[in-house]
Formats: sequence, C-alpha cells, structure tokens
Amino acid sequence: MGTAVALGSAALLVGLVLSGQATTYFMLHGATPLFAALTGLVVGGLAVTDRVHDWRAFAAAAVGTPLLLGVVGAVVGANAHPEVALPTVGRALAAGLLAAQLWTFAVVGALDAAVSDWVRLAAVVAPLVGVVALLGPGILLAPVVLLWLVVLALFGLPAYLVGAALATRT
Repeated sequence: MGTAVALGSAALLVGLVLSGQATTYFMLHGATPLFAALTGLVVGGLAVTDRVHDWRAFAAAAVGTPLLLGVVGAVVGANAHPEVALPTVGRALAAGLLAAQLWTFAVVGALDAAVSDWVRLAAVVAPLVGVVALLGPGILLAPVVLLWLVVLALFGLPAYLVGAALATRT
C-alpha cells in the first residue's frame, strides 16, 4: 500500500511541476495538491520502510507534514514575494490546512473503531474554519472551494481506505 501511495504522489508531483501549478505564490489550486502529494511521499515512504508503528506516528506524518509544509511555504512565499507577502502567507497556510484535511480522512480510517461521529465532523469542518479565518469568508464563494469539496468527495474515501489498510499493518 505504501508503494502505491508514494508512486501516485510522485506522479502527481511531476504533473504539478510540469504544468506550472506549483509556484511560490502558493495559489490554492496548485499548492494544496502539491502539499497533499508531498505528504503522500512521506507517508508512503514511511509505510514502505515499515516506520509507521502506531497510529500516533501515522497521524503525525499524515497531518503534521502538510501543516509543516504550509508554514514553510508561508515563509518561502513571503521572502520570495514581499510585495504580496500577506496574501501569499495566507494561501500557503490555507493550502497546508486543506491538504491536512484530506490526510485526516486517512487518520480517521486508521482509527475507525475509536473515532466518534464528533471527531469525524471536526475532521471535515475544522480545516475549513481555519481557511475562512486566514482568507476571509469570501473564500467560501470562490470556485476553488467548490472544487475542493469535489476533491474530498472523490478522494476522501480512498484516503480513509489507505488509513485503514495501513492500520492493519501496525
């Protein structure tokens, strides 16, 4: 399972770079899949090398990596483009939150029996609240948010299943 996640993530990374979607302006439509794919490489690599021994390590890798990437992206973007530093920082942090949201589905899948309905709801709602806090309520009307809901609908279940499959190995 780890190999498939890593290879799929690597393919997505190549596509993002070749298409020019991965930029230091960290637009949501390019940065969110970039952070999710980089996280897939980390999680897949950890699974392949058998370094995911418990759910805490998996959760730290799956959710912590995109959050860390968002922070690093904010610093890089602000330094690369000081004239638009504030919106670039907001977008980078929001992209990290959204990528973490997708990977949270995998963590919920790994912990299925131990997760209440409230935790499942928080996994869906909390990152969007953070995005609104960073970018303002007008972002909810942006087409990229509707597209993100489609991405969650398409990839939420596979992410959940990846988490469940990795949980059976630990």
